[in-house]
Amino acid sequence: MTLRLDSEHDAMVEALAKEMKCSKHQAVVNAIALAHEKVTVHEKALGRAREILTTRDKALMDRLADA
Repeated sequence: MTLRLDSEHDAMVEALAKEMKCSKHQAVVNAIALAHEKVTVHEKALGRAREILTTRDKALMDRLADA
């Protein structure tokens, strides 16, 4: 796979690689993994919040909906 970046993003990857003491390829792989983890954690937290609102706090939510 080829990754084409504009000069601004290429500079970001280069700086990230330098900071992480790894290749630009590895810096991109690490950034993708971190972004994926962040999204997954966020989605799990939202799911848990929805579950709480529809179970434990259902009566309260029903009262608020009627207000």
